[in-house]
Amino acid sequence: MITAQDSAAFDEFGKAVTISENGERGFAGARLNDINGSTDQGSVYAIGPSSLPVELAKFTARRDGRAAVLAWRTLSEANNARFEVQHRAPDASSYATIGRVEGAGTTTDAQRYRFRTQSLTPGTHRFRLRQVDIDGTTTRSGSPQVVIIPAERRLTLRTTGSHPVQTRTTLRFMVKQDGPATVALYNALGQRVKVLRNVKARTGQAYTVSLTTEGLASGMYFVRLQAPSGTQTRRIVVAR
Repeated sequence: MITAQDSAAFDEFGKAVTISENGERGFAGARLNDINGSTDQGSVYAIGPSSLPVELAKFTARRDGRAAVLAWRTLSEANNARFEVQHRAPDASSYATIGRVEGAGTTTDAQRYRFRTQSLTPGTHRFRLRQVDIDGTTTRSGSPQVVIIPAERRLTLRTTGSHPVQTRTTLRFMVKQDGPATVALYNALGQRVKVLRNVKARTGQAYTVSLTTEGLASGMYFVRLQAPSGTQTRRIVVAR
């Protein structure tokens, strides 16, 4: 029995209930019979699903070397297109989507998911899930998880991007001892072309260096990192 209350009296509705074919929505209503004995046209009420699109049972994140492994489990899903993995880096003020995992659509069976990140810089990394419906509606799922990547206590200099370098490339470096660090570019004759970065580096902190090829002739160059704990050199080929 569905009963509605207003300021005048209780109005009682009939007991007829219809369930939609897919079982996701119910309809109830009948003619109105109030306590005064009057009969009038009734109303029909559509009752939709009350649960969230995804019933998330567990969401975890753990460190695996220099990467993070995320795992989550759902108990049921409704029109779930995908999950988006969002990441907040140690030096970032907001989250960014770093990956997508396809959902199971609509199911009442438990589902398990897993996502592994690329290598992460030292520091505190935060992860969260955003669930996306088939119609594009988004919902945040679960509480953010934290993974801490310990500092590397070694001297490293790495290049990223494609080679040979046509317009620009990025280098990353870390030191294993606090102190001044200089990254400079040298030509094939060993002559210093320019200083790319000069910084008072801290142990285990990652630093980036941007190198543009503007003003450089095509050919072979060397990038050298000099720090209190030693020297690292990487070869770079410029092809303009």
